[in-house]
Amino acid sequence: MTRQQLFPAIVASLILVTCCAAWAVDDDEQIPAIAPSGPVIDLEQVGAYRLGYQMDDKPRALYAIGLDRVSDKDTGVSIRTSDRYDGKTGCFMHPPYRGGHGATFQIIRVKLPAEPAATLRGSMRLADGAGSSDGVTFRVFMDDEKIFEQHVAAQSWQDFAVDLSSAAGRTVALRFEASPGPKNNTAFDWTWWGDRRIELPGYTAPAPDWKTPPSIDLTKLASKENGSWAPLSAFKGKLSTEIGRDTAVLKYKGADGQMAYHWKRPVEPNDPPLGKWVMHAKMKGDREVELPLMRGTGIEWTQPVTPIGSSWQQHDGRIIFHRAYQLADGSVATLTTQAKLQGKALVVEVRCDQPIVSQFWMGQWGPPARRQSVPTPYYQHLVYYLPDTNLFVSRYLDFSASQAARYDNEYVQAYYQPRTDGTRQLLNERMISAAAWHPIEVMANLPNPTSPWRKELGNRLVLDIWGGKFDGIAEQFDEFNDYGLNDCAAIIHSWQHHGYDNGLPTHMPPNPGAGGDEGMQKLAKAALDAGFLFGLHENYVDYYPNYEHFTEDEIAFNSEGERIKAWFNSGTGIQSFAVKPGKMVPLARTQSPRIHAAYNTNMMFHDVASCVPPWFHVDHRADSELGASMQQTIAAHRDLFAFESKTHEGPVLGEGNRHWLWTGYLDGVEAQFGTGWPHSGGMTAPLAVDFNLLRIAPLQLNHGQGYFSRWWDHGPWGGQLPYVALDQYRMQEIAFGHAGFLNANWRILRDAWLEYHLTRPVTSRRATATVTDIAYQVDGAWVNTTAAAKADDYNRVHITYDNKLSIIANNADAEWDVDGLTLPQFGWVARGKDVLAYTARRDGVVVDYARTPDTIFVNARPATDWRQEEPPLAITPSVKSFEQIGERKFRVSYHWQADQPIPDNTVAFVHFCEPRRHGNRPGRIQFQQDHTPNAPTDGPYEITLPDDLEDGVYLWETGLFQRGKGGGRLPIDGYHDEGNAIRLGVLNVRDSGKAISYTPIPDLPPRSSWYTRHINLDNRIVDFGPIRTDASVFLQRQGKQWTMRTLPRERAFTVQFRTAELPMPKTVTTDTGQTIRPTPDGDWWSFPLVGAKLYSWPR
Repeated sequence: MTRQQLFPAIVASLILVTCCAAWAVDDDEQIPAIAPSGPVIDLEQVGAYRLGYQMDDKPRALYAIGLDRVSDKDTGVSIRTSDRYDGKTGCFMHPPYRGGHGATFQIIRVKLPAEPAATLRGSMRLADGAGSSDGVTFRVFMDDEKIFEQHVAAQSWQDFAVDLSSAAGRTVALRFEASPGPKNNTAFDWTWWGDRRIELPGYTAPAPDWKTPPSIDLTKLASKENGSWAPLSAFKGKLSTEIGRDTAVLKYKGADGQMAYHWKRPVEPNDPPLGKWVMHAKMKGDREVELPLMRGTGIEWTQPVTPIGSSWQQHDGRIIFHRAYQLADGSVATLTTQAKLQGKALVVEVRCDQPIVSQFWMGQWGPPARRQSVPTPYYQHLVYYLPDTNLFVSRYLDFSASQAARYDNEYVQAYYQPRTDGTRQLLNERMISAAAWHPIEVMANLPNPTSPWRKELGNRLVLDIWGGKFDGIAEQFDEFNDYGLNDCAAIIHSWQHHGYDNGLPTHMPPNPGAGGDEGMQKLAKAALDAGFLFGLHENYVDYYPNYEHFTEDEIAFNSEGERIKAWFNSGTGIQSFAVKPGKMVPLARTQSPRIHAAYNTNMMFHDVASCVPPWFHVDHRADSELGASMQQTIAAHRDLFAFESKTHEGPVLGEGNRHWLWTGYLDGVEAQFGTGWPHSGGMTAPLAVDFNLLRIAPLQLNHGQGYFSRWWDHGPWGGQLPYVALDQYRMQEIAFGHAGFLNANWRILRDAWLEYHLTRPVTSRRATATVTDIAYQVDGAWVNTTAAAKADDYNRVHITYDNKLSIIANNADAEWDVDGLTLPQFGWVARGKDVLAYTARRDGVVVDYARTPDTIFVNARPATDWRQEEPPLAITPSVKSFEQIGERKFRVSYHWQADQPIPDNTVAFVHFCEPRRHGNRPGRIQFQQDHTPNAPTDGPYEITLPDDLEDGVYLWETGLFQRGKGGGRLPIDGYHDEGNAIRLGVLNVRDSGKAISYTPIPDLPPRSSWYTRHINLDNRIVDFGPIRTDASVFLQRQGKQWTMRTLPRERAFTVQFRTAELPMPKTVTTDTGQTIRPTPDGDWWSFPLVGAKLYSWPR
């Protein structure tokens, strides 16, 4: 196969450089050297570097300068720069493993000042789930000298520091390398460098003097159904084109500045097929900058081609370029490139009239000297801020115009895979290169329709229900109804005839083991009687071989005519296959109408379809015009969502992650991270809300922040999410504009009570509102998103809507006094014309409040009702000392910090376990060292590894087990897993046990502190203004009466009403007809609680 690309000397394909294994500085002098701009050189922000690898004794293989993503199928090399993982920004590497072994590396050149002395610092780790790895050797070279080496097997960050004082006043090349170690075992070598930086204490340099860009009107940047995925511009600009013999210019001139894209067309036979591009930009009132773009854009042909002529023309605001290629058989193929401006974005379409392209990839901006990654939760494409040009940039392929079988979004690459007869689709791609002075102006527009169900869903709490018998779920619905929690939307996931994820696409009749049709009838009635939206989980994407009507005609095939695999059910051991896109709706027709008719569903949930990219389950059969084209999947998914909405006469909900692509074609998803922010990274997520509020929220109303297990799956508390974590989760819901959501905790009444009464007053008012302003507090001042992105600070956000609703959220560590309230970390306040809601600190405790013209909700969070578990024993274990004493042997002593005696008849269990890829629960126990504990010092003990224990990483856990009747694992304190054991750290075994090491656990608060934060531990009475209480009450104005419900209901507690706001009635009546006489107390009045369901009195 033949490749033609831009700048062939530095193309994205490999450049093989002949050199010896020793470092050769001269090879890298073409990499621009980075000079310090202050006391820290952030190496993760360097944009001009070189990636590469070296296998065995072969020459080094180098990639284009500044290439940010590498995925080499021939060698297995994988590298990603400027990526975020576990709270740090870093570089991911996987060493080569196909065709040999070796190391991957990144080369960065830096110009160090003569003084002060420099120190290189950073962190290293293996990714979660790499427990089967025997570790990775991290090395740093400075020119030809190795200055750092450490073998790491830990799945937690390990810090390093290297003295660079010997390089003072010099320009040096730093090479960061990851290799599999002495055994060349590359299995699971998922490697991260993180937060690498060079510290120069006291060094100063002139600050950039860029002007502040003109402000923007956010109402112009909400998604528009205009048929284009190009970014929207906040400014109306004048567009023009110029064309010459060999160059053309596409110009934008607006109130914010000018941009000109200079295109030099290919002329000579060896010129790259799309020519060379450079952008010139000048913000209003500032200086001009220039920046190359689309460097490395390339085509992989299926046969040799020779360019034989070209021409171009200007037409209707476009520059159209034709280039003819002669093929091996003498025929001619024409590559047509059209370029135009849409706003400030350059849109380039590329087509070929012969099916002879197997791959197409889009080049990148720059490379710039510095490149700062901009976090964009829920958005797929990378956005960078370039400090040396004061520009935000992004690039992406537009899937809506593509005929490719699939994309690699991280590498902006399209694959034109063959159909089953070997033929291919014609090349048809649209590239969008965006540059602007505001980040939102480089993010894609979503030209999708608007869901008609946003207002309805805005008044609902979504219940996500897994497992359980239908009768038991119905009883829970009755309890919700009993407590007035009526405006819910309930999704039943596990109900299908053959069980969950089995025998699909058969759904009906319901699983007899869960209650069958009769039980489902009762469940549906309970939901509808309570006023719920009610929907069942359906799936027409996964197709199981035990389906009663199985036929291969309904399965998608790959190029080889093989079934495309879908979900593997590990519980049953059955592999499903991907449904052929055109069969999704026909299969749904066999089930959905029956479901709706039987159970009066007014909502539905469809699995998978809303969380996968358009190239999922593309069918490659040659008998279809769209065979091996993602367009078949795009059409099928959209048709499916429309069919289900019409069938169930209500909203269609789905699974979240890549949902931004499908937004508006359905009505809502559980909005998990995984796109634009790492999966399971919820507790480290920034409040960077702009893309979600300006692009997604105008089209559909999502709920939650994802399943708890996908929001954060390795918490050290070992049980249900503590309230401080739930507060962070809910703060994100409010800030990102999502509806309330309960999943693993949906049966916990107090959690439902709080989520229901606190979120709905806010969500219902913003569901269809338009964002008018987003500001962030940086260094004590409110700034716009552009300034926040440059500062990389999104901890405090203020969002304003066109209906005057204002939301302020605090993700910062420090408490924050704002608008008369004290917001703790994860606190927030929403104010509007007719609403005030918050989680804030009052009277020294974290509380909840929501008031509208017709409702008042207060929650003092007393520990009596809200503490999730009893305090653990005041006993905390740790490793006091560790040393290897021989091959496959080590010595250890433990320390038991015991503020109380260790209970009698107790054994200390010690387990060394396999880690799991997801979650905090350990895998199988590999060996044990149980013993009778001694406090405070326990040991030393000499431990020999089992003969059959392989090299790897093993979780080291301990706990106390009390023997005898009624015994079991005792609750003690520390870093908990999910099985009531304490994580001590990690045992690293490598080189067949010749090397054994211990990695302590991260320095995190113990379990006890998580379950006591944000709880009213001394059950104090809190003054909310209209109400004082030490519990939780909900008042609602109904006609000429006030009604009140309480939580708890069963016990008496204090509740007082301020007479000036809620005048004292003569009597209060319960739902059973009991009459109670209230009593005054100064400015307050109260009445005794009698365990009633409902109290009422005249207004």
